[in-house]
Parts: sequence; C-alpha cells; structure tokens
Amino acid sequence: MSSKESAAPRRRHSSKGETSSQDQLNPSGARYAIARHLEDPRFDIDGRSTYGDFSIGSKPPGNRHFIPRRAKLRAAGGKSISLYEKWRMMQFQTNCIMKRFLDKHRVNVSVLPPCVHYDLWKHPKWKAEYEKPLDEDPCPDCDVRFTANSEGIYKAKIAPASILVPTRWRKRTYLDTIILIGLPQHITVAYIRETTTQVYVEYVDPAGPSGDKRGSEEVQLWMHNYFGTRTGKTIKFYQAAKGINFQSDKNDVMCQTWIWYWVYFRIVRKTNSDLLARHVYRLGCERKSLERIHRFNCWLSDLHKLGFFTKASPSQTRVAELHTPQRPHPAARPQKKPSRVQVAIQKLIKKTSDSCFSKTYAIDSDEEEDSSCSSSSDGTTASDNMSITSFSSDDD
Repeated sequence: MSSKESAAPRRRHSSKGETSSQDQLNPSGARYAIARHLEDPRFDIDGRSTYGDFSIGSKPPGNRHFIPRRAKLRAAGGKSISLYEKWRMMQFQTNCIMKRFLDKHRVNVSVLPPCVHYDLWKHPKWKAEYEKPLDEDPCPDCDVRFTANSEGIYKAKIAPASILVPTRWRKRTYLDTIILIGLPQHITVAYIRETTTQVYVEYVDPAGPSGDKRGSEEVQLWMHNYFGTRTGKTIKFYQAAKGINFQSDKNDVMCQTWIWYWVYFRIVRKTNSDLLARHVYRLGCERKSLERIHRFNCWLSDLHKLGFFTKASPSQTRVAELHTPQRPHPAARPQKKPSRVQVAIQKLIKKTSDSCFSKTYAIDSDEEEDSSCSSSSDGTTASDNMSITSFSSDDD
C-alpha cells in the first residue's frame, strides 16, 4: 500500500474537532491570499530603484517634487516662511515614509508633524502682537534640538511629539530607536540599540569633519546623562563616518535626506556601517553625491504619492494643533491700509461735501420752513409741534 493510500484512512477516521498535521502545513488558498505580503519598494546601493507592489505603472507617479536647493536659500536670504513651510512638509512626508519602513524592522522612530499653518509668521504685525517668541518652530523637525547661547552653553529641548517624551518612551514598542538630533543650523541622527545591560548609540553627522565638533561632544554628554539615568544601563557611544562629509558638493543642502539615506541602508538593507561609509566617500570622490541623494529624495516623494507611509498618531496630531501659534484676536488685528483708489475717493467726498453744504444751506433751510408750515396747516398734531419746538429750543 502506498503512503498516500495509507494516509487516507487515517484522515477519514480523525474526529471533527481535530486537525491533522498535514492540514496545518498546507493551508487553504484563502489562507495563502491573506498571508501574502506586498513587496516593498527598493532602492539599491547603485542608484537603481523600484516601487515594489505599490507601482501604478512603468512610469513614476509624478515628476513635480520639492527639491531643496542652495539657490533658493540664497534668494530668500533665510527669511522666506513660504519656502520653510514647503521644506518642512517635505521633511514630514519623508518621516512618515521611513516610519513605515522601520516598523517592519522593529525600530522605533518619531513622527513629527509640522504646524497646521504658518499664518502668524507671514504677517509681521500679527507676529508683534503674539506674546511668545517665534525664533524657533514650536513643532520642530527633530526629536531633540540643541541651541547655544552667547556664552557657548548648549541647551537641549525635546520636541513635544517625540518618542523621547517620558510618557511615550515608557510605551515604546521596540528596544531599538532612531532619533533625530538638531544642532544649530544642522541635523544629525542616532541609532540606539538597547540590550539587557547596555545601550549602544551609533551617532552620524552628515557634515563629518566640517560639522559642529562642540555640538557632537554635547550630544555625547547628553546621551550619557539622559539615557543613563533613565535606563540605568551603560552607554556605549560611537560616531560613525566621522571623517566623511556627506555634503561634499557645495550645492548640497540635503542633510536630513542624507540621514534617511544612512538609516535606510543601515537598518532596512542591513549594510555594515564601515561599508556604507566607504560607499558615501566614493560617491563624493566621483562627484556623484548630489545626484544620488537627489534621486533618493525623488524616490521617497514618489512613495508618498503612492501611499507608502504611516500617518501620525492622533496624539501627535493633537500636539501639532495645540502648539501651532494661533492668529491674534480680531480686535487685536491692525486695520488694513486703504488702497490708493479708496484714499482718492475719500478726499473727493470730503472736498465736494464742504463746498456743496456752504452753497445749498440757505435753500435747504427755506425749503424746510415751507415744509414745516405746510405740514402744520395740513393738520400736524400737537405732539409733533411740541417735539419740533423743543428740538429748536435745545439748539438755541
């Protein structure tokens, strides 16, 4: 008797409440359909990319992307709030895309939504009426921001939507975490891997040797004080790619995109840190760094259009709404200046009204006397005559 024939009676004699081991190994077609996962988008180290199962065709979903350019910064002089608003939205969308990637690899990352609007910055008089300083974004693009005062003392401030907030940190899903660290006029990143006894911190500054050395030292000190006291574990700090300037091209202003480039290959593609550092160095030597990071930035923008991202949580959205500076009260808003046409009309009305009143006053007064006499002869009541008399006596 064959093995199939011998197995058939055993399946027939099994009870209804039991499931054979072979049935468990071979689920039905419906189970296969549910278990199937979509193929993720992919960006290779040689610059080639795909959209996985999220592609809508052979062509990219769109060619219009916001591209950070040094020329735009120079033209705006660092004072264009409209440019900053677009830049901040690009950072937020990239943040949501990387959140989806990192969730699949069991790594925490914050979703940092921007302000709901930037109307207060766009009206200088409204800004003057606001009671709080607006020198920094109340909804920052990094988990912790370091600022230095005139005496060179650094101070760290945690974003209200960051995972570093104690209530969120206690509820974190995974042990490993990515945090964005802001230095004055610059952004860096730290890959935090936690074990039962130690916390490994892999810190990367895209500016490399031309970056803020003092700021990097302050970050290392803060890591020991902040995470050491909260976790009670030994902190092992390591700065990767310390001697490599990712932005070797003078027109490269994509420090935050370079951060996600490092995070993507380091965590999603499991690339060794030394190998990845040599790859970035080789791109700079071949003068291909700006072209490569531009292509990576466009790939991320396409993924957002295709719906490959994770939305901010309701609590993070509420934080953005709460910290967005509101418009001043309508009573406090300054009145708009009248236009040239309105000013000309007002002058014309004032000039003509004075001259017309002086010429027609006598005629108007005679007509009023005639009308009052005719009204009284026609049967004006005593109360009407009393009111007119009292009005004239008050004028005298």
